[in-house]
Amino acid sequence: MNNIHIIGVFGVGKTTLSRLMSKKLNRKLISLDSVRWSLYSEIGYDFSYVEQLVKRNKYIDLYKYNSRFEFELVKGVILNSSNSIIDFGAGHSIIESDSDFEYIRSIMKKRGVTIFLDKKHHTNIDAFHPEENFLNNYFFSSKCNQRLSDIIIVVDKKNKSQILDEAICNLDLFKII
Repeated sequence: MNNIHIIGVFGVGKTTLSRLMSKKLNRKLISLDSVRWSLYSEIGYDFSYVEQLVKRNKYIDLYKYNSRFEFELVKGVILNSSNSIIDFGAGHSIIESDSDFEYIRSIMKKRGVTIFLDKKHHTNIDAFHPEENFLNNYFFSSKCNQRLSDIIIVVDKKNKSQILDEAICNLDLFKII
């Protein structure tokens, strides 16, 4: 219990905030981007198929394929962790199925507090392939993050210390720290 889930789109500062909070609060840090590969391989993830999608720049097809596995990843990590900081990847909190979304939302609420790092001014990332930017725009426009969140922090024009201070202040109100 008492996990802190950090969600948001690409490049919003989820990993930075997660690392800072882990140090400040002396809590274990779990990065879904780091732990996913071992779980995915256990449940039948086809790495060669994914490699072909990436080579052909089929990031939308890759997102659809990965979403099947991400539900299991998110569920497993949340149910098997406590007093941890959980750093979500950009797509891990975008859940298409209504029943899957409701299930994930219910266990996130039971197991902790969710902080959504929001950005009011979104721009494409030049280093991304156009399909990657399409996905990031899709994640940005999705309402899943807002619906999952207990705390929303708008990161525009704030440095990492200001974001950390705002997060800690909000968590104190939830009696998480």
